[in-house]
Amino acid sequence: MTIGDWLYLTGAVIVLTASLSAVALAAFGWEDPQLRRQLSFQISADSLTTLPTMAVLIPARHEETVLGATLERLARQPYDALRIIAIVGHDDQATHAVAERAASAHPDRIEVVVDHHWPKSKPAALITGMEAAGSAELIAIVDAEDDVAEGFFALAAAEFAMRPGLDVLQGGVLLVNLSSSWFATRSAVEYYLWYSSRLPWQARHGVVPLGGNTCVFRSHTLHEVGLWDPNALTEDADMGIRLATCGAQIAVRFEEALATQEETPLSLRAFVRQRTRWDQGFIQVLRKGSWRKLPWRRRALALFTLAAPFQQALTGVLIPVAMLAWGLTRRLPVDLVLFAFLSLFAELGALSFEVIAAARLRRLRGERPRIRDALSLVLGLIPYQLVLVTALLVALVRELRGERGWAKTEHVGAHRRLSTPDEVLSEQQVA
Repeated sequence: MTIGDWLYLTGAVIVLTASLSAVALAAFGWEDPQLRRQLSFQISADSLTTLPTMAVLIPARHEETVLGATLERLARQPYDALRIIAIVGHDDQATHAVAERAASAHPDRIEVVVDHHWPKSKPAALITGMEAAGSAELIAIVDAEDDVAEGFFALAAAEFAMRPGLDVLQGGVLLVNLSSSWFATRSAVEYYLWYSSRLPWQARHGVVPLGGNTCVFRSHTLHEVGLWDPNALTEDADMGIRLATCGAQIAVRFEEALATQEETPLSLRAFVRQRTRWDQGFIQVLRKGSWRKLPWRRRALALFTLAAPFQQALTGVLIPVAMLAWGLTRRLPVDLVLFAFLSLFAELGALSFEVIAAARLRRLRGERPRIRDALSLVLGLIPYQLVLVTALLVALVRELRGERGWAKTEHVGAHRRLSTPDEVLSEQQVA
């Protein structure tokens, strides 16, 4: 075999492995009706009568455009024992003003706390919020742009009341602005498959890289693991791995109607910045080595999970390399060609799941499935992989240089559809 043949074979193997694992993990959450029922909240009528106290922490930095509407929606949650704590930086007057305006409108529910940590980071803000949470039995995390489903927190609290051994409950998150860009479609599908299938699979095997929001903890569990690492760029994944090493019981609940709605960044540059932060955060968790304390099978799963950015980047590089190798040689052994077709069919299977997921997301928004989504997923496959490669390379350079500043994602509320006069007024007040 020539060097070109070996390059072609390597690319085919990587694509086949990545595609088969994607199909298997996507199918996990959809193929078993019993599992789908298990992803619904497991509560009884009695558990809704006496709910534990809960504090919702909302770290907000330069979020004056979206925070007002978020706080307004949270204040309407049907849950008397719920406190909402907005955490703003001491140097962020615009966001502070929006938070204070919401607190004035709902003084019995919303409290504003100023974070004086420097440098600023989301986990540092959460630590400040924990000090204000006081004796709250449950701690929930919400991002400043989140639209949390009405009743979610009450259902989560009821499940904690029913299950004394439960330490953490991870709810679902959906990106719903599919039409914003070609990469927004693929990003939204990734989220949907991650929360509806991948995370339940991870939970079954005892290693859950938690999401950054719609996550509810027992307060004493957080204190037992030492709260968040203020220097972590992905404090959620770091916390999930640390909790796994402590044997914490984590449940994943995903009901589409109760999933928190978010947005994909509108510009490609902002999207790359977001992925760069995630990739660098995973690299940090890998280097910290908490995952090495796990039993070997769960350790292997943790490594597989944290190394996902490298697998995605490798796939993105090897696809064009394999195509180039074919173009240079033009003559390949028959067995290599047949193997390449296996990789092609596996990739088509993965794409099929993604097209179905995009259609489901459209129906969830009350819209008809669109051919445009399928075209974006197919035609954008290789460009999207190359974007992920770029993000990983930037993350590696930043980590090697010791640059660990919070590359924060800008939010504009592209996921919101204003349907009531009060919501329209709230948006106009913070614009």
